[in-house]
Amino acid sequence: MHYPETYLDLLRRYGEPIESLVQPLSGFATVYPPVGFLAWPFGDVGNGDFDGYYWPIGREARQPVVAQMSHDYWALNPTASSVEALIGFGSYSHLREQLGFSAVPTPRNPLECFGSIEAWASYVSARLEIDPHSPHYLVARADVAVAQNEPDRAVSLYQQAVEWLPEYTAAHYGLAVLSRRQRRPAEVVRWCLEAVRSPLAFRGASFWAETCLPLEYVNRDDYRRKCLHWLGQAKPADAGEFERDPLFRERHRLTFATGVTTNDDFLIYQDAVAEYLALGQPLVAIRLAMLYGELISAEATPFRERYGFTLDGHRDWLVKLFEKAGLTERRAFLQTS
Repeated sequence: MHYPETYLDLLRRYGEPIESLVQPLSGFATVYPPVGFLAWPFGDVGNGDFDGYYWPIGREARQPVVAQMSHDYWALNPTASSVEALIGFGSYSHLREQLGFSAVPTPRNPLECFGSIEAWASYVSARLEIDPHSPHYLVARADVAVAQNEPDRAVSLYQQAVEWLPEYTAAHYGLAVLSRRQRRPAEVVRWCLEAVRSPLAFRGASFWAETCLPLEYVNRDDYRRKCLHWLGQAKPADAGEFERDPLFRERHRLTFATGVTTNDDFLIYQDAVAEYLALGQPLVAIRLAMLYGELISAEATPFRERYGFTLDGHRDWLVKLFEKAGLTERRAFLQTS
């Protein structure tokens, strides 16, 4: 079977956008799955989720990673660095039988399934032997290294994951946690900023136990508020080169509140996207714009109307950002929808 290497190859192959390959989810196909993911029509993993390709932002001409949807958790997990590696993993269904899953499993912590940190670490390490560049399993193994008090190893693993998927929120937060423990304030600021301006879909949550990141090691629950708290504690002198970052500068105005009538965070995000562009950081601007769509689409209809958010408007915004960044393939993908 031929596996195309670029967005345009896949669009030519199927002749239609993702919305017609996969049932649109929650009516927000522009924001989830994140732009950059193309599900395989032959990749059904159950529960309405699919395997597919994801191209990291700015790397559309390179080989994509293979990612697995988890729509119940609004998540996308970068499980393999290539199709060949995914094939090497074998079938997930056999593993799910071993773990006692029914045809459609209920969400559970991987440690409850595997029984111990040693068993989970062994499983993850075996996956990495097959695919040393899997972003997901690099982060999973890094989390284990954190639990086993191996910070240098954990940092190396998280950084390898980020090299393969620069917008990998789960890896950013792992590095923020380690930097805080090691009392490196500039690195805390750096990785907290990366975490809070990258897509929610990559935060490491999953409906599927074998692609969960156990909370016992690096607790990512409410990671955004934790990062905002740490950023609020940071002094400008601690931030180093990030002192003038738009979000760091506005850290005391940001709330990360949800379920409120108004939230000026979204106005700050809009201004920050424009400023990142002016600073020559278009890929950061795109990540934040993608996150903006995820966050505001989770709010009630009156809230979205109050801030003038529509899916068509968000699509147009992303297209303009892709054009400014020179990301032809991502722009072409949205324009075919």
